[in-house]
Amino acid sequence: MGGDDPKVRGIYWLNHFARLDRHRELRIVGGYLAEANPIVHAKPGSVVTFDRMDDEIFVEDGTVIASFTVTPWQEGDEVEANPQMGIDIELKDFILGRPPEAEWLRMPIAQRLFLIETVIHSEVGRLEYDCLHRTRSKYLVTDWPGFNKP
Repeated sequence: MGGDDPKVRGIYWLNHFARLDRHRELRIVGGYLAEANPIVHAKPGSVVTFDRMDDEIFVEDGTVIASFTVTPWQEGDEVEANPQMGIDIELKDFILGRPPEAEWLRMPIAQRLFLIETVIHSEVGRLEYDCLHRTRSKYLVTDWPGFNKP
């Protein structure tokens, strides 16, 4: 969860949402297209070409997941499509603000929030241990040989 761009780090996102929460700004929650493998059935001999299928899609009302063309096609031809997609709950801020190199930001939201929690517990636990010589952090191991004990 590191890197040069601050948006790659979990602490950035925690701070970002805390700052937004202080101002009581409305957060947009929707769906993120986690996976899509659309299948299109048309009459034998037809060719199906996908015109558009974005990699990252925040699903809101009226969102186009994919578009395709069937050739040859004429009025009355039956075409069936199955989007075969999985949608994860998502915050629009994550979709619009994540840099390409932040692979962890493409994990399901529950995993991302767990990673942020782990990092924060560890950071706070380290400070707590420095000051109090104990920590409540469940993610910070203080009994391994390389740990700096006071």
